[in-house]
Amino acid sequence: MTYHTEIWFMAYTWANNVADYEEAVSILTLGLKINPSSHLLTFALAEIFEIQDKYEDVHKIFTRLLSNLRSHLEESGKSRSSSQTSLRSNKPQDAVELEDSERQKEYNLAWIVYMRFVMRVEGLKALQSVLHRVRFDRWVTWGTYEASGQLAQVSSWESDHLFPNRHPSATALMAYHGGGDKEVASRIFEDGMIPFGRVIEYVLQYLDFLISVNDKNNAQALFERAVQVLGLKQARPLWECWSKYQYQCGDIETILEHVKRLEERFPSGIVSF
Repeated sequence: MTYHTEIWFMAYTWANNVADYEEAVSILTLGLKINPSSHLLTFALAEIFEIQDKYEDVHKIFTRLLSNLRSHLEESGKSRSSSQTSLRSNKPQDAVELEDSERQKEYNLAWIVYMRFVMRVEGLKALQSVLHRVRFDRWVTWGTYEASGQLAQVSSWESDHLFPNRHPSATALMAYHGGGDKEVASRIFEDGMIPFGRVIEYVLQYLDFLISVNDKNNAQALFERAVQVLGLKQARPLWECWSKYQYQCGDIETILEHVKRLEERFPSGIVSF
């Protein structure tokens, strides 16, 4: 029973509801000692510390959570590459890959919620410092760079409980929506192009961002660069996105030139607008 985080959370909720705040913190602290990789208990304790302005404590518990989750990922990677037999190796390959994928999602979620805290409390400069660590973390996925403008404006607690299956952002669009700094947001997106420049979903998010802030020149440059790197089939969503933008915002000469390019590349008219 001690390893069921939901029971610890229920006990914390009861103590918190009866205004026994010291007991509530004690319950979460003990629960995390037994379940050090629990997102639920970490986020709840982080929320309490943030309300109490104990920001250093928030940094510490997120650092500890990330370290524990990273260790799990490293161990998982070693066991997959090892030829030694184990209980894990007896699992079906699909099950192993799904388990690893879920662990990586959990790890990235922890980074995202942590960065939201940093942005909320310490601002854009502090967020950039955290992002420097993210850039050199091999377990970080492209989803941690890109963002949903909607979820970027939702608090970490709301997003974790109301949208548990979505992959929100705490990076580029957080920098823009939270700090209003288009240049910093663009640099974050551009940094993400180094590892994720061939991931169509990421490139689309970057292009959408540039279009949304009316950065026409960089949007054009990104589109031209990306379609050269990606194959025609993979780049189709980019062509569709850029075509919609051209039809809505381009002048007649630009539109006609773009239509000519489309006809050359998609003679069967497979691009939809």
